[in-house]
This record gives sequence, structure tokens and C-alpha cells, in this order.
Amino acid sequence: MTHAPGLSGYSPSKVCDSASRVDPNTVDEGAAATAEVALRVLAMPQARGVNRESIDRDLSGPFFWAIDRGSARSVREFLDEGVDPNAVDEDGDPALIVAALKGHASVVKALLERGADPNAVDKDGDTALMLATEFGYNSVVRTLLEGRADLNAVDEFGRTALMAAVRTEHASVVRTLEEAKKEKDVAELFAALVPGMGKSMLH
Repeated sequence: MTHAPGLSGYSPSKVCDSASRVDPNTVDEGAAATAEVALRVLAMPQARGVNRESIDRDLSGPFFWAIDRGSARSVREFLDEGVDPNAVDEDGDPALIVAALKGHASVVKALLERGADPNAVDKDGDTALMLATEFGYNSVVRTLLEGRADLNAVDEFGRTALMAAVRTEHASVVRTLEEAKKEKDVAELFAALVPGMGKSMLH
């Protein structure tokens, strides 16, 4: 097993710069070790004077590597160190979008729990819910709905996630979205009839 290199002789900027070059297409243990060091170095006294924005930027490589590999534990560790849950990758896609595209429900949950915007969009205007629906990732769809993803959001063609699910014939996703829509409709009806009750049902 490859062990993370020691911190002796490492400066925060040097380690973070090294971590930023982790290849997201590999599963090499050395890459994981580098990411681990990048996390540990932030706790060093020397890191206190380092520009926080610079560290966040340099950590984006291993952060998205962890998302790509579906490691919810590693993602939480990066978030614990202050990495923005709404960070975007080099293509401009938010972390939640990347996790949803990979079908990693546990990572999606971790990001939502730490404040990721459930309705963030990619460069094409698609939300994580729309994309998870397109690929038939029912567990991701459920997790996003629990995180208050907007059922009624539309893409550039005016299609909702439910419309996309019907079009792509993902039956389990269609059922999940229809159930969620019914619950939302009932809650909104109660909100209109009994002020306060519908609101509690929606949250």
C-alpha cells in the first residue's frame, strides 16, 4: 500500500500545487496520497498565512477527483477544510452536477448537506435533477428531491425533469418524480386552504 509522503519540507503552496495536478482519470494510490497530504497540510501552522482562495483553487483538482471516484468520505474531508460545495470544475460545471452525472448518490448527499445549491445549472442550463433523470439514476433523483431540487425547473427547450424521464423511458424515475409531484401538489393545495399547514408539509 502506498503511504502519503510526510509533511516534512512541504510548504502549503507546494503541496497544494502538487495536488492540483492529480490526474482525475487515474485511480493510482499515489494520487490519493497526494490529495490526503493536501488536506493534512491545511492544518499546519504554516498554512495560516496562505491565501485561502489560492488554496481552494489548488485543491479543486483532488476535490473533483474524489467526486469523480464517488468517495463521499474524501469529499466530506475537503468540505470540512473549507472547500466550496458549489465549486466548479475546469469545464464550468458545479460539483453537484459532476456528482449527479456520475450517479454518485452518496456524494450528492454530502454536497447537499454542506450547502450545495440543489438547482445549480451547467453551461447548457441543465440542473442536476434533469441530468440524473436523463441517465436514469433513480437514487440520485431521490437524493436531489430530498435536498429540495426544483421539480418544475425547465431546460432550454422548456422541458422539466419529469418530461425528460418520460421521453427517455426510465420507468422507476418517472414513478419517483410523479410521486414527488403529487406530494408537492397536495402540500400546495393545503397551503392555499390552511395557511401554515402546507408550508410545514413542503419543508
